[in-house]
Amino acid sequence: IIHMPVNIIKIRSEGVNMEYFVEKNGSFLFLRLAPGEKLIEGIKAACAEAGVEYGTITSCIGSLTKTSYTFVKTNAENVTGIAYRDTIVADAPNEVISGQGTVGTSDDKADVHLHALMCDVNGNLFAGHMMPGCVVCATMEISIAIASSGRMVREFDQELRFPLFHFKKSA
Repeated sequence: IIHMPVNIIKIRSEGVNMEYFVEKNGSFLFLRLAPGEKLIEGIKAACAEAGVEYGTITSCIGSLTKTSYTFVKTNAENVTGIAYRDTIVADAPNEVISGQGTVGTSDDKADVHLHALMCDVNGNLFAGHMMPGCVVCATMEISIAIASSGRMVREFDQELRFPLFHFKKSA
């Protein structure tokens, strides 16, 4: 086994306090967001700083002091039969047990689509689609598998009447 040195980058970029490194072969970005940082906004800033445009969030664990999320409700007017509820905001500590998602673009801007399973201080489980405004409590540790052979672009899907990630060849 050959151990290659890795540069751990501690940085405050775009107002975000974080540390990260990219695997030597360029396959993964490992990121830790500091207390008080915003989750979705921090992932976008780290990806911009590390030059990551597209990837899959394979792991997201940590804690939040403020949680903004939503989940689906029935909607007979939509061809899928669903729509998203209004954003739910919990101003209380929550543990992120597991999170997965997509890093891509929408309207040529960075976009993060993250779903997570969480629990409150009483151990009650809840889950949903994470929204901007989530604030890190103690830490948030995130692993992103970097895509280099294709692009993930969120576009409005005419058939399903929903904005979805579509996969495209690299430019």
